[in-house]
Amino acid sequence: MREATWLLREPGSGTREVVEATLLPHLHRLKTDADLGSAEAIREAAAEGLGLTCLSRHVVDDLVKLGRLAVLATALPPLRRTFYLVHHEHRYLSPTLERFIAYCLASYPRRK
Repeated sequence: MREATWLLREPGSGTREVVEATLLPHLHRLKTDADLGSAEAIREAAAEGLGLTCLSRHVVDDLVKLGRLAVLATALPPLRRTFYLVHHEHRYLSPTLERFIAYCLASYPRRK
């Protein structure tokens, strides 16, 4: 894994910061040939065999099921990322937006 080509988000991306902070202590460096601007671009590049990556299972699940990507079992620690759901306290929340917020809160319970 240390010599593999890694497919990563562009520098300054929050996702890249989490990947680097989690993996660099174990791999010491991440060899990259290109920085990509979206998870979709990264997953397609990985599916074409251009390198390894760390992406959310939600992003890659369909390609894993199709056999175009494989999840590797490693001794590396799992990556965790914190997302925040924010809105203006005085703005109207439509019923659709309220359902979306409820879905997010039910799907991803708060960690302590």
